[in-house]
Amino acid sequence: MKNEVQKQDNQLQRQQGNTTLLTESVQTFLQNSLNWTSQELTILKAREKGLPITRYNEKQQAIFYDALMIRIGVIYGISLPQVGSTAWKTIRQELEDLLYQNPRFSVLTGEEVIQALRMNADGELDERIEPYGVLSRKFLAQILDGFVVRKSKTIEKFDRSLPQEQELRKPDRTDIDIEYALFLQKEMYKELINGYRIYRTYKIL
Repeated sequence: MKNEVQKQDNQLQRQQGNTTLLTESVQTFLQNSLNWTSQELTILKAREKGLPITRYNEKQQAIFYDALMIRIGVIYGISLPQVGSTAWKTIRQELEDLLYQNPRFSVLTGEEVIQALRMNADGELDERIEPYGVLSRKFLAQILDGFVVRKSKTIEKFDRSLPQEQELRKPDRTDIDIEYALFLQKEMYKELINGYRIYRTYKIL
């Protein structure tokens, strides 16, 4: 089953392509300038990777939802119906409807949904949701609710962390080295802010 999960993941990645939107300077800033927890970094990276599920084309959706069900079975040890059976299709349709109809979930990327499942299994959300051996719409909804709360707190921290332009270091002398250093600093700031604006524009939070 693990091989099947990897196969599905590889197919989805080929379909999505490289959609990373954060610039390198933003990532460096996040890694080096702030006291981020591993969970917070995981959430930010999951948001950066891929498109919202509702923007998948038909083929991407088919790959994602089959892979999602298989992965849930692997992570939580849930027995699933045979792939392609009526029961399989019924469960898959319920999960698809959940992610499309709930506005809090419809903006999530596929990677965010997977990370939500992992974080719940590892007890990294505020409340650990147990499946009790059954894959259900309610089970996934409760996990995603907890993930969205944690994600909102992380995004608020991200917003507060961005430096203001007036906070940039001022030169205490006028030689060329200091002036050039300040120029580079301002250019890096512009790149960081531009990358962040792209992130907020295309990654609806």
